[in-house]
Amino acid sequence: MRPLAYFGGLVLLAGLALGLPGCPGKSSPAAPAPVTVVELVTPSFTWTGTPTITGTPSRTPTATSTFTITSTPTNSFTPTASFTPSSTWTPVTILVTPTFTPTPSFTPSATPTPTSPNTATQTATGTVTDTPTSTGTGTPTLTPTNTATLTATNTPTPSPTNTWSPTVTDTPPPFITQFGGYNTTNGEFHSPIGIAIDSSNYIYVVDSGNTRVQKFDSSGNYVLQFGTGGSGAGEFSFPYGVAVNSSLDAVYVSDLNNDNVQEFTTLGGYVTGGGSLGSGNGQFNQPAGLAVDGSGNLYVADINNSRVEIFNSSNAYVTQIGSSAPSTGAGNGQFTYPYGVAVDSSGNLFVMDTDNNRVQKFNSSHGYAAQWGSEGDGAGQFQQPTGIAVDSSGNVYVADTYNNRIEEFDNSGDFITLWGSYGSGGDEYFWDPMGIAVNSSGIIFVADTDFDYIQSYGP
Repeated sequence: MRPLAYFGGLVLLAGLALGLPGCPGKSSPAAPAPVTVVELVTPSFTWTGTPTITGTPSRTPTATSTFTITSTPTNSFTPTASFTPSSTWTPVTILVTPTFTPTPSFTPSATPTPTSPNTATQTATGTVTDTPTSTGTGTPTLTPTNTATLTATNTPTPSPTNTWSPTVTDTPPPFITQFGGYNTTNGEFHSPIGIAIDSSNYIYVVDSGNTRVQKFDSSGNYVLQFGTGGSGAGEFSFPYGVAVNSSLDAVYVSDLNNDNVQEFTTLGGYVTGGGSLGSGNGQFNQPAGLAVDGSGNLYVADINNSRVEIFNSSNAYVTQIGSSAPSTGAGNGQFTYPYGVAVDSSGNLFVMDTDNNRVQKFNSSHGYAAQWGSEGDGAGQFQQPTGIAVDSSGNVYVADTYNNRIEEFDNSGDFITLWGSYGSGGDEYFWDPMGIAVNSSGIIFVADTDFDYIQSYGP
C-alpha cells in the first residue's frame, strides 16, 4: 500500500486500486516363498487449539519376511533278504507366518504432523517330520527320520501410505451490532480509521475525514469528541492512529499530514505533542498505527520511513525497529510501508507490513521472531492489510483491507478463521476496513472505513 493521502475528504491509497519335494540322498529342500504380512495401523495424533478435524487418515504398512528350512533325513534298516529298498517320503512343510505389530514411522502430508517410531522383530520356529514308505522283498527294518528345524527372523520394513485430508474449521464470531454512518454529527463518521479501547471498555475512534476523535461507551453510545482541523496543539490535518494508556489517563493520536503524535486525556484535554517531518530519531514521515505495551511504551508505525519507533511513557525516544528511509525491504525485520502495530500481554510486537502483505512478530526485546502472510485472497493471505489487534489470549486479528475481510490467527501465526466480503449493510460486509480493536470481553470492533461504520462481533 502506497502512502495515504487525503484530498477533499477522501482517503486515497496512492498508486493502487483499493513348494518343496525331497528324498534321501538328495539336496536339502528349497526355501518356501517369502511371507507377506499386512498390518493395518490406526495412528494417533494430537492437535493443539480447538479445531474440528474431519477426514479419516489411513496408513497401510507392508512387511516381508524370508527364512530357510534345512532338512536332514536319516534312513536305516536291516533287510532279511537281498534287495535294494527304496524309501520315498515327502517332508511336511510348515509355513511360519510371524505375528507382529509394526509401528510405522512416517511423515504425513498434513498439519499437524503425527509421528511414531517403527521397530518390529519376530522369531518363529517349527519342526518338520514325515513317515517314509519303502518297497522291496524281505522284512526290512526301516527307520528313517527326517527332522528339520526352521527359524524365521522377520524384521519388517513397513512402507506406510498416509492418505489424510483434514478439514479444519472454526466458526467466525457472530455479528453483534454497528454504529455510525456518514455525516459530521456526533456519533457519525467520515472515513473512520484508528480505533482503540481503554481499560473501562470505552471506545476511541479516529474520525479522519472530520479531523476529530470520538469517544463511545462499550455499547456504542456517543460520549464526547475532541480535535478540529489545523496544525496547532490539539488540531489535526489527517488523524490516523489511536492508542490508550489507561494507567496514565493518556490517549495518543497520530497525524499523517502533520507528521506528529499528540497526547490527550481520556476526557479529550490536550497534554502535549511531538514530532516533525524527517527520518531522525523522534521524527516521522506519515505516522500511522499506534500501540501501548504493559510498561507504557508507545509504538509508532512510521509509514514512509519503513520503521517502527518506540517511546517510553515520558514520550522520550527509545529505539526503532526496521530501516530508516529510504531503505525499505522484504527481509526479516524490514518493512515496506508499515501501517499497523499491536502488542500482546507478553510484550511481543506485531507489525502490519502492508506493502509486503505480511505480519512480522518481534519478541519483548524487539528481536525478530516470526512472520506470516503473502499476497492473495486465500486463507492466511492478504491484499494490503492495514489494521492489527491482539486479544487477551494472544490471538491476532488483521484488517485485510482490500480483501474486505477480517482474518484471525493464533499467536504463532497459524490461521484460525476469517469473515467478511465486499458490500455494505453490516453483518459480514465491509468496504475497505482499516482499523480493529478487541476489548477485555473479547468483543471485536472493526472500523469499516469506506462504509463509515464501526461494526462489532462477539467472542
